[in-house]
Amino acid sequence: EPPSKDGKGGKDGNKRGKKSPAVAEPKTTCLASELQTRRAEIVAIARLREPDVDEMLFVCMLSDEGEAVVTAGERVVVVSKTVSGGLRRVGAINIPGLDFVAVLDMERERPQLFAISQRRTRDLREVLVAHYPLNNGKISLGWTGTAYSLRAEDASWIGSNWRSAEFLIELGAGNGGVVVGGIYMQGEGGVLRHVVPVTPITLPVEYPDSPVRKPSANSTGIDAGRADAGTKDSGS
Repeated sequence: EPPSKDGKGGKDGNKRGKKSPAVAEPKTTCLASELQTRRAEIVAIARLREPDVDEMLFVCMLSDEGEAVVTAGERVVVVSKTVSGGLRRVGAINIPGLDFVAVLDMERERPQLFAISQRRTRDLREVLVAHYPLNNGKISLGWTGTAYSLRAEDASWIGSNWRSAEFLIELGAGNGGVVVGGIYMQGEGGVLRHVVPVTPITLPVEYPDSPVRKPSANSTGIDAGRADAGTKDSGS
């Protein structure tokens, strides 16, 4: 017979009349969106000027009260809302060659902060991915890896002008790591000449509480020019 509504009856029911424990864990509520109306306060707490602010992300990395991740040029500042409703500056860091920051859900207790930057030298272009954990309420560099690298001589297979070449990168979470993809493009005189997709790759991420060995800066490097040499460009 089926169990009764109070859980006492039934062949397979709870014979002691106690309710079975709930399986689903309670969901938390992120209140970060409430910070959108406090932009001026956040900029002041971040010690920045409004004209210098490029982007502001509203997330919950430390608590459900929420944080604002503010980027201004190569500077990234995290401002957190306290339980009492005030604002505090968690920390700031300069990231040379910063393209953008992203907050990704990496199947951990809280979302994680990552940054994409590009390192340009006389004959080398590298796309770097870095993880910035908020340890003990402070922002710091945790892990970094090379997603793509391209040398000047390797760009010659599509006739690219090395100095006008650019990577446009996308970042996501999946397969236990950070998924990096995007396109390589080159133009001259305001005219786009070449657009070549780069092969998406997944970089494993090391966390402070993880035994995974930290990869070297070049261990995940991929020669984007050679990796997609068989892909046709969009035009000439």
